[in-house]
Amino acid sequence: MDKNGFLKVISPIEGAPAFKAGIKAGDRIIKLNDTDVKGITVNDAIKIMRGEPNTSITVSVLREGEAKPIIITVARAIIRPKY
Repeated sequence: MDKNGFLKVISPIEGAPAFKAGIKAGDRIIKLNDTDVKGITVNDAIKIMRGEPNTSITVSVLREGEAKPIIITVARAIIRPKY
């Protein structure tokens, strides 16, 4: 979480849906679908982001150097961790 209460992306997982959709390290998540996420926990954000594969979620982010929020549609998929 950043100093303003937004969740900050540290490093999107290469090949994961968020990475493919264009979410970048340093992006600050301000909305998930129509839900303002300022001050929520990472676990609560994960609960909102989870869903059936082949459905989508809209993620609004603030990105350094951009004057307005960027709205990104992320296609949900099963993420398999690499060991």
